[in-house]
Parts: sequence; structure tokens; C-alpha cells
Amino acid sequence: MTSDKIAGLLKELESDITNKKSLDKTDKDFLDVAIATNMISVGLDIDRLGLMCVLGQPKQSSEYIQTTSRIGRAYPGLVVTVYNPYRPHDLSHYENFRGYHAHIYRFVEGTTATPFSARARDRVLHALFIALAENASAAAIDTVPKDEIDVIVDKISKRVARG
Repeated sequence: MTSDKIAGLLKELESDITNKKSLDKTDKDFLDVAIATNMISVGLDIDRLGLMCVLGQPKQSSEYIQTTSRIGRAYPGLVVTVYNPYRPHDLSHYENFRGYHAHIYRFVEGTTATPFSARARDRVLHALFIALAENASAAAIDTVPKDEIDVIVDKISKRVARG
């Protein structure tokens, strides 16, 4: 499904049946279910959703917390996790369910970042440049004088050299 179609469906999910002008119970256009892949963990903020079924334990605890926190925001909610007994990761979580959930934040993995890796540079170098440019916005970056660009490049290069 295309992104623009998803956005429209998310809008429809936000309205519940009590807000509908017509309370006709045969209204087939009313959305009350969202079936999604892992995109739910980052993009589905619908307060009225109250039931979630998670198929398998996500690899990272942070992903599990992020995903399951989408339910029960405005009203009490229920998350049901369906484990696969043939996956060791799922089996471990099933066997240690109570202890895991009692101390869930202890299991959140630390994130690592290599500050000057190619991916890190690609993602932040432009923002760093704009932040260092005096009185320049992203829209007007082409108006930055050459001597100021040289100073910025020199600052960044010296910082990279220090590691």
C-alpha cells in the first residue's frame, strides 16, 4: 500500500464509532482494526486502539517496548504475544515472561554509534554544516560565502582528525 493511502487510513482509524454522525451498525466503512508489520512501532499513534497481537518476540527489547506501548494510551489495553515454540528466542521469553516484564527496562540494549562512520556522516553532515554556518538556513545555504565555507570545513576536519 502506498504511503498516501496509509495516511488516509490512519485518519479513518482515529475516529471511533461514537464520533460518527450516523451510528448505523451496518456501516462497512468504519475502521476498527489495523493489520500491520513492524511499522506499527514507529507510526501508529491511535489512542483508541486497545488490543494488540504480537506474533513472535522482537529481537530487541527496545523494539518490543516501543511497539507494545502503542496500545492502551487513552483507555486500558491488552497485548497478546503469540510465541513460536520452535524459535529459541520466543521460547526463552515465554519461560521467563514474568521476570522479563517485571524488569523489562534492564533488558534494553545499548545503542552504539561510530561517530565518523560513512552512514553517520551521510545522515548528519549537512545538519552540522548548517548549524555551524552563521545566519544561514537550509533554504539559503547557497548564499554562504566561500571563506565561511572554508572555516566550517576546517572546523569539521580538525574534529574528525581528533577522532
